[in-house]
Amino acid sequence: MTGKEALKAWTKAKPLLLTDTGVSEILRTLPQDMTKTVDLALLEKVADQLDDKLAEKKIKAEKKAVAGLKEIQETIRKNVEHVRNDRKAVIEVLKSIHAIGETYLKSVEKGKLTVKAVSSFGPDCAAHAKRVDQITSRGRDASAAPTDLMADYRASYDNLIGISGTMVGILEDAMSKQPKRDAEAIKADYSAAWKKFEKELGELKPVWQKLERL
Repeated sequence: MTGKEALKAWTKAKPLLLTDTGVSEILRTLPQDMTKTVDLALLEKVADQLDDKLAEKKIKAEKKAVAGLKEIQETIRKNVEHVRNDRKAVIEVLKSIHAIGETYLKSVEKGKLTVKAVSSFGPDCAAHAKRVDQITSRGRDASAAPTDLMADYRASYDNLIGISGTMVGILEDAMSKQPKRDAEAIKADYSAAWKKFEKELGELKPVWQKLERL
């Protein structure tokens, strides 16, 4: 519920003679655009302040005003729950992608490598990446997660997909009948790509850590 919607609902619910309650001033502090990053502490503060207002004698005496104010308060608290759940879901998905990346790194570091294993990162993460896009409308709806953090996530994720593709290309070259590089160059290029993937994977962690602090 935006500040404008809450004010409209309160104006409709309260009797004309019920003035100087301070409710409108409280409701004006609500966000005007719920697609932007939501400050849950602010929403909770407003809901708590409305508890105080509901206890005031002149408001308690007006049943319609009480019912309207309770409905506004319930909507605010439902918004808090919805945003908190979405934010938690984004955090869990980012952690899952990171965990997949860590497993991937270990499995493709050394030993007998296969194209199937080295190309597994993208497919293994696809459903998780799709879930993030669904929750955030691919970063356009920032109610659960700030746009800048989602941009950081997207940049890192896209880079990881690209690096994984580079590693696949190096391995395919090594396995071909006529490699374009000698064995030493292949080993050096693959090692460099692996280390680059490891570094980029580390860029994901600060994203969910920042989300957890919101």
